[in-house]
Amino acid sequence: MWLNGKANGSYVHKKAARWDDSSWAFWRKKANEVEADPFRGIALQLHQDSADGKRPRSVLITTPSRNDMGARASVGIATSLAVGLNRPVLLADVSPGEQSVTELMLSSPRIDFCDLLFDPGLSLDDMLLPTTQQCLTLAPSTKTPSHYPAAANVALVLDKLYSRFDFVVISGGGMLGESLTRVMAQHAGCVLLVGVENETLTDDFDAAQASLALGHAKRVALLLTVRAE
Repeated sequence: MWLNGKANGSYVHKKAARWDDSSWAFWRKKANEVEADPFRGIALQLHQDSADGKRPRSVLITTPSRNDMGARASVGIATSLAVGLNRPVLLADVSPGEQSVTELMLSSPRIDFCDLLFDPGLSLDDMLLPTTQQCLTLAPSTKTPSHYPAAANVALVLDKLYSRFDFVVISGGGMLGESLTRVMAQHAGCVLLVGVENETLTDDFDAAQASLALGHAKRVALLLTVRAE
């Protein structure tokens, strides 16, 4: 079950945040280090919400504008899912570069996940990397694509991943600045938009929501994080 309702407060920098769309879910979690515990409840909600098979068992985790919290939340939620489900979970990076999951986990891929989106015939085994967490596998990326992959390619790749993994966590970058993140939004079972208290602007949330609506996202939720002092 999702936490639906209204949020009205001054925790977003410069403006009071007001959301009235009941399709948005609200959590407030403290997240500065990469760890599972702060995200365990969110992982459980993601699992339960997709257990009926009506939506793909996947989540795209993104931020309105690029920052490190999206990658940290992606690692934390993927780890919590792997621990809680004790079944294969994939963490896929579609936002290469600074402040990405691939950089955070110090990975050097043989084949990029982004390469696979443009050529679904590439071997999954040559791309997937094990992690120190049991049941969690990484699909890293280091190359920034210059154009969109075909929607049919994205759907084909995700179908392959769904047949192999119980849950797929897709780590995107800034929704407002990265085209591949916007492309992935329409294919994920849920989009989790991550903000940082006293950093993320309400205007950026509004623009990201508008972008997700244009991208036909199936379901959108908000995660408000707080940096540790």
